[in-house]
Amino acid sequence: MRINKDSPIKPYLVCLCNLNFLGLGYLLIGQKKRWFIAFVASLSMLLIAHFTNAPTRPWLWMGIYLVFLIGMALDMGLLIKKSNSVQERILKKSLTSLILITLMIGIVFGGGFFYYRNAGEMLYRQGVIAYEDDDMQTAFKDLYSVSTLYRLSLDASVLEAQKMIDEVSLITSIKNHIEIGDLTTASAMIKTFKILYPNSTKIEQVEKVDFDSRLELAIQSTGSGEYETGLQKIADLGTEYPTLYKERKEEIDQVLATNYFEWGRDLIDNGHYFLAIGKLNKVMEYSNSSELLAKVQDEKEAIIPLIAKDTGEDGQKILSHATITACGGSYVLDPTIGILEGEPKKVKVCPASTVSVPQEFIAEKPGNLTYVIKRSDGSSLFGRCTYYTTFKNGVVEARQLNATVNIIEVQTGRIVFQKIFYGSTPICPGTYQFTNSLQLPILGGNVSDQEITDWINEVL
Repeated sequence: MRINKDSPIKPYLVCLCNLNFLGLGYLLIGQKKRWFIAFVASLSMLLIAHFTNAPTRPWLWMGIYLVFLIGMALDMGLLIKKSNSVQERILKKSLTSLILITLMIGIVFGGGFFYYRNAGEMLYRQGVIAYEDDDMQTAFKDLYSVSTLYRLSLDASVLEAQKMIDEVSLITSIKNHIEIGDLTTASAMIKTFKILYPNSTKIEQVEKVDFDSRLELAIQSTGSGEYETGLQKIADLGTEYPTLYKERKEEIDQVLATNYFEWGRDLIDNGHYFLAIGKLNKVMEYSNSSELLAKVQDEKEAIIPLIAKDTGEDGQKILSHATITACGGSYVLDPTIGILEGEPKKVKVCPASTVSVPQEFIAEKPGNLTYVIKRSDGSSLFGRCTYYTTFKNGVVEARQLNATVNIIEVQTGRIVFQKIFYGSTPICPGTYQFTNSLQLPILGGNVSDQEITDWINEVL
């Protein structure tokens, strides 16, 4: 070929001009149709590389890139060799201009590629720094840009960014849900995070966020009256995060104290006074706040007159306990007993005491219980009955029945009224059948229950 004799390096320079994705060498020799075909093929290849995430198979795509570029250069060489018109065009080109064009194309495309690759690496590092600084919004923006815009660089940082983007996105979602108060969803997301990213450098931070959100959920449970649920949430925190639980024990104790305090107040409002006192007492186990303890004392003092007036289950329990205590010989310390001023003083009958008391005198609430009535039945020796038989004489005791009735002041245990009632005197019968066993005494008539009732009515 004459072209090789005149300037042997010109064909090679033109071939080198085709080592780019735009196929500029074709334009240099006026092959627009060939250039268009090469451009469409190059664009299609780049789009496929982008959407198939080329960095996952970098060596494969690097090989495809090189084969494509070398193929265009070889095609240019064959075209020059076969076409005289192309050779004529090359001959007309200045060697200097061809050299400059070749260098410029190499610098622009080669340098551009490495600049593009380096820009992706720098943006990735910025995203990592933002991630480490907890600036998740910036981290997400940078890492997302790297994972989508720099796939054609085939750089490993693209894959790292794609791995991090899901983690950053999940952390961002967790924070967003916490900010809007959707703590339940945030807590569920945190559980997912711990499963997906157990080795994340943010795991400790996420666990603290989880601890805070679940503690807040426990506080919200208290606020909505779900006291047992709140306690369970706190217990779960102690099981799952024992170290954090110990570190923040003072704060947790305050949450527990508030829970029991509010629970106690709720129980008071619903008339469950015994249970309320139990919950209020629990407050003192968890808090040393003088303000809160003062409130507890006020609530407990407020309960006393409420229980004193209670005719329900709690009031009946106190009445029963006070009655048994007083009937057993001890005084009653319960502050609700007998404190209702301006109401009639009333009584309760001791168990196993057969005493009839009008209903209007029976205490129906702790506050008007003043006395208990205790009846003790017995007998006293009235005389002896002697009987004569053929073989020996026999003697049988004659006993008079009695009943001792005590009216006892509940708060002091003092007997304030006492009377012994007697039945009718025994009469020795004309005959008596003796046996070899223990002889039963001859008894007088029973004590009059009506007489006892009349006396109690008079006393009360």
